[in-house]
Amino acid sequence: MTTQYYDTAETTARLLSRIVKTSGVEPTERVAATLAELATITADERRMLAEIAGDESEMQDLTEVVADRYVAGETNADELLQQLALKARITGKERRRASNQITFRTSRAAGLALRKLGDGMITDIFGPWCESRVREAEDGAPLVVEGGQMLVWTAHNWERELSGHWRDHVEKFEKAGVLDSRTKGLAAVIRLRELKEDLDKTWMQVQDLRARGYLTASDDPTFDARRYFWAHPGKLPDAANEHVREAAWMAEAIVNGAGPCIRTAHEAIARQPVS
Repeated sequence: MTTQYYDTAETTARLLSRIVKTSGVEPTERVAATLAELATITADERRMLAEIAGDESEMQDLTEVVADRYVAGETNADELLQQLALKARITGKERRRASNQITFRTSRAAGLALRKLGDGMITDIFGPWCESRVREAEDGAPLVVEGGQMLVWTAHNWERELSGHWRDHVEKFEKAGVLDSRTKGLAAVIRLRELKEDLDKTWMQVQDLRARGYLTASDDPTFDARRYFWAHPGKLPDAANEHVREAAWMAEAIVNGAGPCIRTAHEAIARQPVS
């Protein structure tokens, strides 16, 4: 069961914008259209709130303007009073109520726009990002499995010795054509650990979007939710080591063919084994 609630229009617009920017994936036509729609909703909200905003000084300014127009013969008393009365009514409680109504409606409009994009966030953004991210690290998985925990420990110390600048170190040797197998293995450990960290963070974000109703979800109580994020969850290593030996665990998962991914509910359900 999902729960639908809405953030402010600006928060929703920032959310999708941040997802696209972080992924590095070129926006598809429908993603770009949703970004544009959210930008329009946010701009409309600001314009409407500005229209009803104001304070006593603004009221005084308006009074002076319409009074000058009256003196100049550009308006009559009835029009002058009508303008002042209209502005005066939108004060205090009425102004707050109007502001709340505007914010509620624009928040809902933004939420519906994101919900309309829905699983498109997976097929157009999260899915391609995940595939690209896994490709960057999967070649080193066999090296990490072969090197075992000793390689993982060595990589940890190696990264610390290089003060986190291991990428520069590896790139320098790659350009010189002298990158040895040991360094390849050490770099593979770090890449797989970072992959696991990035996937965990993104999987959590996808789960939050799904829980809030922006993404579809299986309503089958027997459905294995791991299928949203793994092609073959039955091939995963011992879960007890997932957050203890992250790099080695991820390497083993890839070598075993577990296949880290990000799927829509339809894809996950369609590809589960038939019992």
